[in-house]
Amino acid sequence: MKKLFFAFFLFSAIHLSAQKPTINVVVCLYERIDFNTDYPLTEIGNINEVDESKVYDSLIALLGKQFQLYSNRNVQFEVLTPEQSYYFTQKGRKSQMSDPSRYGIDLSAISDREYWVFMNNHKADYLLFINYYSIDKYRIPEADMEAFKRTLPNEELYLIESLSRNRPLYSEHSVDFDIFDENKNRFLSKGRFTIPIVKYNSKTISQKGVGFKTLNRSYDGLVDKIWNELAKEIEEKRAEEQQ
Repeated sequence: MKKLFFAFFLFSAIHLSAQKPTINVVVCLYERIDFNTDYPLTEIGNINEVDESKVYDSLIALLGKQFQLYSNRNVQFEVLTPEQSYYFTQKGRKSQMSDPSRYGIDLSAISDREYWVFMNNHKADYLLFINYYSIDKYRIPEADMEAFKRTLPNEELYLIESLSRNRPLYSEHSVDFDIFDENKNRFLSKGRFTIPIVKYNSKTISQKGVGFKTLNRSYDGLVDKIWNELAKEIEEKRAEEQQ
């Protein structure tokens, strides 16, 4: 009986795997010109103990790493190198969009044949562009600060006085992105798509949400959010086709 159950379980797993093959998504990350921050690069560099000239490259590397490390049997991300991305950033034109993105990419200068060859070579189902990345300052709300103070252990109560004098600044992170399908159609587009920043604590509040260790976890959350949006859109499109 156990062998029969195991055989049925194995067959079901294989059947489900066959129904939902791994989706391959190629990722083209944002350019330096598409990076905006309310915080001076010197301040971000000081918080992370790196030179300000390395901030942009560090953030790009962190985001690319989280795409590549993302663990989900239904999707696999391949991040293009700067050299590979150069082709798209030169031939693809960025333009302002009122809805839903602030910035979108136009691939009309790339022929259908060129696009097909690229997607075929990479065995890609979708091509994802991170078009814009913004770090905005905001002052932590008073209600959040009061709740935060109540979580402080006795040895850290000295922070309450300084926190009461002035509500600290923190950061909100967001991206604009476009996803194209294998036929060069804009499949999904989002603007001001928020990155789920890890909740601050007494050790990280001074890093204002731009500490690299915190952003590692935040970027993992971003990749998960993007995949969930894409998976939902895929299912909706499939449902429409079956009607």
